[in-house]
Amino acid sequence: MPFPIPSTDLRAGLRLLAAVFGFAALAGLPSCAWGQAAQDAQGQTGARGDAAGLRPSLRSDPRATGLRGTTNAAAPALPGDDAAPAPPATGAAGDSSDSTNYGRPRPKPPKLFTPKSPLYAPDTRVSPPLAPLMPYATAPGTKKRNRNAPASPVTGADTAAATATEAGAEPTGPVTPPPTVSVLPWTPPPLRPRLDDKPFDPLGVDVGTLRLLPFVELGTGYDTNPNRLSSEVKGSPYARAAGGLDVNSQWDTHSLTATLRGGYSDYFSFHEADRPDAQARAIGRVDVTRDTALGLETRFALDTQQPGSQQLAIPGSTFIVGRPLIETFGATPGISQTFGRVTLRLRGTFDRYQYQDATLSNGSILALSENDYNDIGINGRASYELTPGFIPYVDVTGDERLYDSLFDSSGFIRSSTGMAGKIGTTFDVTRDVLSGDLAAGYTERHYDDPRLTNAKGPTIDGSIIWKPSALTTATLTTATDFVETTLANSSAAISRRVTLQLAHSFFRNFTLTGIGTFQVNNYVAQPVNEHLYTGSLLAEYSLTRDVVLRATYRHERFISSQFESNYVADVFLLGVRLQR
Repeated sequence: MPFPIPSTDLRAGLRLLAAVFGFAALAGLPSCAWGQAAQDAQGQTGARGDAAGLRPSLRSDPRATGLRGTTNAAAPALPGDDAAPAPPATGAAGDSSDSTNYGRPRPKPPKLFTPKSPLYAPDTRVSPPLAPLMPYATAPGTKKRNRNAPASPVTGADTAAATATEAGAEPTGPVTPPPTVSVLPWTPPPLRPRLDDKPFDPLGVDVGTLRLLPFVELGTGYDTNPNRLSSEVKGSPYARAAGGLDVNSQWDTHSLTATLRGGYSDYFSFHEADRPDAQARAIGRVDVTRDTALGLETRFALDTQQPGSQQLAIPGSTFIVGRPLIETFGATPGISQTFGRVTLRLRGTFDRYQYQDATLSNGSILALSENDYNDIGINGRASYELTPGFIPYVDVTGDERLYDSLFDSSGFIRSSTGMAGKIGTTFDVTRDVLSGDLAAGYTERHYDDPRLTNAKGPTIDGSIIWKPSALTTATLTTATDFVETTLANSSAAISRRVTLQLAHSFFRNFTLTGIGTFQVNNYVAQPVNEHLYTGSLLAEYSLTRDVVLRATYRHERFISSQFESNYVADVFLLGVRLQR
């Protein structure tokens, strides 16, 4: 007789089979797999334990409760449960209803847009392509970098490396954030424009490789002593017109610079003082090799003599009418050679001095042309560059002055030979703050006429430029000259001059300049001494680069041991300068 199966175990088995088939149908898995899983579960737990063990799991599993949005049907209701029976599982192939939505239709997948005609690529000239994505410097997962450095475009390798880093794996390449986190391409900030130190200086006109800077000056003023006389002084208003041209080459090698000046002063009430003036200088250099250069300097000057000068002292009551001209022109060819830090220079000099004959008040002619002479000389210099800002040198000059006439108006032979030597240095202590050229030496001249005493004495020449600030410039200049003279029994006049110039820019377009000069003339073998004091004040106001307003005041005081030559003069001038 077979052993009776309890009804309780039968019900548990049926429930287990229903649960297995329900799970297999809802999950879409093969029934054999679920059947094998059921057999394994039965073999491990036993019939009674299966029912007791599956009840709580079926109720706690969301896939078995039939919740909205799940993909599995509910398990069969157990005896004693109050829950309503679950709807049958549907959702077979071709069925439009969803088993988890209780018969409601399943939403249809969206249809992708398919263009009927092929799309054309945009025109890059009208719509340029977008810039590549650039990761920002402080993005997570990136290496620490300089914030001012531009980031590189994101590549596929960078994206893969960033993804591996987020997943916890070791990156194999450069680590940069994915292209979904980026900034616009980095552009360097624009450089600040350089401040123009001289915003009102002329720009010039370029002609080929030469730069020309022309200018014209027009002004009117008043002169209290046009002819610099000690007696019978007569002031006069006057007008002055002047012009000039500066030439600068723009060459990589070689060089050419030139300066031309010319003007005329017209005195309305005293035409005897009308006079022209002009200066011209041109300096050229040809670089034969890196260390060898040829140079040539030419010069010209036009000036007038003062009727009250000691040089034109006329005995008696007669005096000179007008302003006799003085013309000077010359040339200096030379060559320089550099050997390491040593530079040797050799130059020849030639100058011609011509004097115009003067007309006296009694109508006679004073032959000043007999004082014309030539000055021929040779100059050598050796310098050694200790530092770029300190170059000492030794300079030696020898010359001969030959007069056209053997004797002058006083019966003296004025021809002479001279030797001069000096030791000095060029320096630049601090860059563009303190610089200059200063030299001390000794000069001696021997005259062909034994009645004339040789002229000799120490010399100091040079200039020092000091710029305490960008707005202020101070210049100190000193010079010593052995000047020819026509004074009887005197061979020459030793002239020493010191000039101090101070310029300050109150505004970028307004500059005030003060100039003070002290000059002493000592005549050799004669008790004649002259002192000249000059003070000037110049104000310049630049309206534009091309238009400058100028106002000048100059005071002159001349004191001589010969009292008949003393004079005082004040000069005022107001004008405009047109430059390019």
